[in-house]
Amino acid sequence: MNCEDAANLANARLDGGLGPEETALLEIHLGECPACRAMVEATTLQDAMLRRAFAGRREAARELAERVIERMPGRRQRRIPWLAMGLSAAAGFAVAFAALRATMPIQRTVSVASTLPLITRTTQPSVAHLSLATGAVQFRCPGDAAWSAMPTGGTVPAGTKVRTGADVRCELVTADGSAIRMNANTEVAIASPRKFELSSGQTWSTVAHRATDDPFEAKAQAATFTALGTQFDLSLAEPTRVMLTVAEGKVKVGAAGASTVVDAGEQLTVAEGRLGDKQSVSNLAVATRWVNEILVMKGRDDPELAKRVDDLFAQIGQQKMSFMYEEEIRSLGDHCVIPLVRFIESDRSKDESAKRAVAARIVSDVAPAWAIPELIDLLADRSGEVRYYAALALHRLTGRDVGRSPDQWRADSWAACVAESESWKQWWGKNRERFPGVGPMQTPSEEKAPPVNVAKERAPLKKG
Repeated sequence: MNCEDAANLANARLDGGLGPEETALLEIHLGECPACRAMVEATTLQDAMLRRAFAGRREAARELAERVIERMPGRRQRRIPWLAMGLSAAAGFAVAFAALRATMPIQRTVSVASTLPLITRTTQPSVAHLSLATGAVQFRCPGDAAWSAMPTGGTVPAGTKVRTGADVRCELVTADGSAIRMNANTEVAIASPRKFELSSGQTWSTVAHRATDDPFEAKAQAATFTALGTQFDLSLAEPTRVMLTVAEGKVKVGAAGASTVVDAGEQLTVAEGRLGDKQSVSNLAVATRWVNEILVMKGRDDPELAKRVDDLFAQIGQQKMSFMYEEEIRSLGDHCVIPLVRFIESDRSKDESAKRAVAARIVSDVAPAWAIPELIDLLADRSGEVRYYAALALHRLTGRDVGRSPDQWRADSWAACVAESESWKQWWGKNRERFPGVGPMQTPSEEKAPPVNVAKERAPLKKG
């Protein structure tokens, strides 16, 4: 059973239309899925509160229907039992619809999962919604005394407090497209799409760029953190001590009348309202690794997850180039290819021209057929040495050069190689199924080509 099936069964159970076998299946799934369990808790609470909220209106609707029937001509001669029910239902629906319209913000779609906080608690418009969570997330709207469960997709009105429990992480997406991720045992108050306050725990913010003067601000203790860039992490390790880690861009920090700007790759601690010294972060991926669990939930195609994975590979490649002899790296075989390629492609190697050349030479010698698309990407590198070794490897694996020899890839400028680089991409799109270890063709409608005899095609160099 998947989560969609569980949601359907949960709604059917609320309507009294679920049999014993389906109930048992639902309970098994709820015991294994914290997100669905939170959803069912929220919808059950919503159903109960809606029934209580409209109980009086339903009774008033029934009495109204009875009075209408009393005034109908011929009432004593002919009783129409279904008419009372129909009028009662119609009147009840009208009253309920009017009550809902009075509490729903104009020009806004309210999901079933999110109606409870808006109908029964507040008339404030939504400033964010819960996009995903690893377990039960709770919220408390302004004026509420108790916390309630928030299902995935639930909306967050202005001023709402949101909290996570032990081992629960979540992501809130604000109305402007920014994201606020919450670590376990974290509580925040969302004032607007671009303002929140951290009361406890740890958050990661990815800020949407806007052309307006409305800054993205976070508050923690007596400090204000204004984003001048894209991504930053806030952690309240102690009640009076908050740590800022900037992953991208810059963040302006203000506290006790003083202010400073923290750059990407730096940390700053604010203790008891006083700014500390900025320090470099040796490894951002390690410092913010708690975010990985949320990114994995987004799927393997998520660009931020792919960026993190590539950076981890680049770190591995950098470490290999820094702490291992070339022979040791070669002994790893094709296991070293992806880390070395990511190292070449990353900013970590931008000032390491000698290491980039050595890494490209190793890749050229050990790369297998599944690395052909990686090698084609290296043909767009600004370094002639990198392009040379990538072209050598491509000829070794395919017996082709598409009109430009490895020496020409090294000697000519990058701009002069653009046309042949595109030719390689087009060739690969038509021939990828001819090589082992790679996925299916991206253009399955094309006729499959016969297998390549690599040994036969290696020499001499073949034009085109």
